Amino acid sequence: MPPTASTTEPPPEPDVVMRQTLPSPVTASVRLVDEPWGTRIDVLCSYAVPDGPPTPEFAYALHVVAADGATVLVATWTAGPGSTTRPTATTRLSRSDITGVEIRLVQNDLVLLRVEF
Repeated sequence: MPPTASTTEPPPEPDVVMRQTLPSPVTASVRLVDEPWGTRIDVLCSYAVPDGPPTPEFAYALHVVAADGATVLVATWTAGPGSTTRPTATTRLSRSDITGVEIRLVQNDLVLLRVEF
């Protein structure tokens, strides 16, 4: 019997840990996945329970940084202490046109986490 061609996709690139730009209880990793129409961005984001008084939920935003330096908002979500979220976003930008990913605190647009490619 002749061998058959495999139709499975190659495994995705490993998650890349984002670095903190400001102290916060938020940690995250990101994976960029090539798609025929652009790029899918998979994020795993965890929120530690900080010491001290209870903290409220906050709104977060995911931005991609394009090769020309422009930033593009691709997702938003709300989360609070002790939670883990898995936001997934898409962009028409190709993987090679993305030079970074940022997670920002929506209320004041502060960059909490960043990774550069």
